[in-house]
Amino acid sequence: MLDKLLAALQDTTVIAAISNKIDRALNTYKTESVEIKSYRDFNHQVAQLIIYLHNDGLLAPMTISPRSAMAEGVDLLEHVYENNGIRGYDGAYLDAIDGRGQGFEGVCLQLSEIIKEREITRYVNCRFFQIIDPSDKDLHQEIVDELIRKYAAIFPEDIRTGHSARFIKYHRDLLEMIINSNLAFEQIRNPSRKTPSD
Repeated sequence: MLDKLLAALQDTTVIAAISNKIDRALNTYKTESVEIKSYRDFNHQVAQLIIYLHNDGLLAPMTISPRSAMAEGVDLLEHVYENNGIRGYDGAYLDAIDGRGQGFEGVCLQLSEIIKEREITRYVNCRFFQIIDPSDKDLHQEIVDELIRKYAAIFPEDIRTGHSARFIKYHRDLLEMIINSNLAFEQIRNPSRKTPSD
């Protein structure tokens, strides 16, 4: 049961399509002539990238206004961006104006990865609720039992040896941990991402 469930939740065809479309869009996005001299320039360029990725990078393209694109970009950078120990929007801005580093191209790369992870998470969440009845406690117990049995090596001892009923309410978290690990290994095996030196 677990193998079928994991296969359904991490349909590699759909996940690869999400990932590849965003990668292709980023690879065609022109950053060579972009000059960031102020926060205003930075905000404008971040908004342009978000608009471009929404139009050309998503499986279901969508139109987004420049104001909404800037708000989304700033929010994503503030909450997720990290590079060389500098986090958030200000860290992204400092990276963008750094002529010795990856510059704005590096920010674009990381922002596209953030969007890619968000889109994959949305897909997995949608599939999760289509497949797993939130009220079926017996199914949740079965999922936890199989996960602990099959992936014992990666779980801490208290989860491996504890009574699995304690973890029923965390069945989704345990599944997501396995899915994210599998996706990370797949990305390592088949890297398709643009690198700032490309």
